[in-house]
Amino acid sequence: MESFAARLSEIRCVFPYREYYGVEELFDRLYSFRATETHLYSALDAAGNLTPAHLTDVVRENNWAYLEAQKNAGSWLTRYTEPSDELLSRICGLITETVNAMRLRFPEIDWDRVFCNLGNLKVLHEQRVGTYLAAVDVNMVLCLQDSILSLAGALNGAHGIRNTLIHEIMHIIQYGCTCEEIENCTARLGISYIFSDVSRNALQYYWLAEGAAEKETCLLTGDPPQTYESRIWYIESLDYATFLQEDVPAYFAESIPFYGDPERLFGLLGCTTEEEKREAAVMMCALEIMQTMPEDFTDELGRHTDLDVSDSAVAEQIRAGLRSPVCLYLAKQFYRNLLQCIGKDGMTENDLYCLIRLFEGLLDRHLGLRENRTPETNDPFLTDYTGLRNAFFELLKEEGNSVSLDRYLVYDFFTAENVINAGFSWLPEEKVRFVFDRVEALGEKQLLADRTPVR
Repeated sequence: MESFAARLSEIRCVFPYREYYGVEELFDRLYSFRATETHLYSALDAAGNLTPAHLTDVVRENNWAYLEAQKNAGSWLTRYTEPSDELLSRICGLITETVNAMRLRFPEIDWDRVFCNLGNLKVLHEQRVGTYLAAVDVNMVLCLQDSILSLAGALNGAHGIRNTLIHEIMHIIQYGCTCEEIENCTARLGISYIFSDVSRNALQYYWLAEGAAEKETCLLTGDPPQTYESRIWYIESLDYATFLQEDVPAYFAESIPFYGDPERLFGLLGCTTEEEKREAAVMMCALEIMQTMPEDFTDELGRHTDLDVSDSAVAEQIRAGLRSPVCLYLAKQFYRNLLQCIGKDGMTENDLYCLIRLFEGLLDRHLGLRENRTPETNDPFLTDYTGLRNAFFELLKEEGNSVSLDRYLVYDFFTAENVINAGFSWLPEEKVRFVFDRVEALGEKQLLADRTPVR
């Protein structure tokens, strides 16, 4: 196993334009958050409960005070008006239902912070046409667009506006509250920070906050995602690369933005040294650039290179260059954790092959390996990846295991009865369901059966 660990350490994830990320300068600020003992606001009633009726009263009062303050200041923000009592009551009911469900799922979240956000919440109708149905900002203003009023009845349904609002409620749970005193911090969502005193916000992980909000919405409702599918894919791959650790539950990665502790991320990724933690922060930053192409990064890139990121082809070239090292980082995580499972009571040869085949399916989804979408970045990745995977099989061979690379390459994912050719009796039930969820996420069974392994 030491030889394989050495092999892992030899493989370097080279992130293009890393010198312009700004992670090194800001890394220590990942630990800026400190829990607040007392809060200015609370949405709880006299009995200490979160109820739709009391929350509606709190929000209605906040709406009035907020609008009066804007009118007195002559602000252009007077474009806001209050929603009807019926709609406000429905929305507060949905907020209460969602928050109470999340309290059961994540009891260790700092719920006093969330109740403070809810105690400061305003729900307002915005009198203009925007690109969204609803959105909540750092000031706890939940804006509703014109179109939401005519579709208010959809709040009783399972899709559409209801799920959009649940997504925004997830952000209310993620946001830091107004009582937090973090120097020069204008917004915090979990471990994602925006600072006003830097030109490059390298700790902004909106890809994770947005993807996690939508993923949690899906887990809560049972519905497919409405948006941010690519971001969810990377969260799912991060989950899959790490879920084999005994002390890590399934679907852990999407919980990280609901807390303020970066050690939840670093612990998930097995980071024990500061160098490993900084590398993880670089990987997270690379994912942010890939998913959102932040303006402060493209400005920095423009100052030091002749790249024109406004050209969509150039932007896609940058994204393609980032996908490979991110996927290689995930591959190192996956094989490190898979190795710890070898020899577990009940683990079969087919279980091992199935887990690897599924991981390669995830890689294919990100990189387009079968059609080789970007050979200039995929070919070097495949060299590193196959070297890593083959070293894994060589190690098992040296230790006398019957598994082999040749047997893996001819492994049939499905039996003749079209059932997954693996059992996973050694995994907890929750993790078995997680594996089967990944099968469904990768597509129809026939498509997956036809998927050939990386060679």
